[in-house]
Amino acid sequence: MFTCSLDIEIAADIDEVWLQLVNIEIYGLWSPSVMHVEVLDSASTLLSGPVKFTLNTLSGRQVRKGIVSQLSSPNLLSIHFQRAYAWWLEERWTTHLSLNDKGHTYVEMTLEYKGWMKTSAYNNEHLLTKALLEAHLLALKEKLETLANDDDTLDDFDNV
Repeated sequence: MFTCSLDIEIAADIDEVWLQLVNIEIYGLWSPSVMHVEVLDSASTLLSGPVKFTLNTLSGRQVRKGIVSQLSSPNLLSIHFQRAYAWWLEERWTTHLSLNDKGHTYVEMTLEYKGWMKTSAYNNEHLLTKALLEAHLLALKEKLETLANDDDTLDDFDNV
């Protein structure tokens, strides 16, 4: 098993961050890493629902199928992807949200691999996915902090 973590601080309320993360079908509207997300028709709820991600990686477009394996509002979202054979490679993206002492949302995303893969392919896969997730988190931060600044600007116009 291989694990790495990414983290970022976002100057936004934890509920705002949670709403952006849990609404996975609109990731493609704000994330440069995720082109499209489809929650498949057979899903009656998001938890344990089959999902299909079309990703924009440094090596090109990739499609990953999986399920939302954990969902706990407003602080935990875990998406579990499996490759062609379950014993071959499993990939899990787990996102934890918490408030820091400044009242900002601290987002920690863990990338975890289990299974078999050649070392060189494994390292390449890990680096590509880590870069994808870094871009995803930076886009989330930019979107939420830009929205907060736009709201402040609108408030200034209302006071004129």
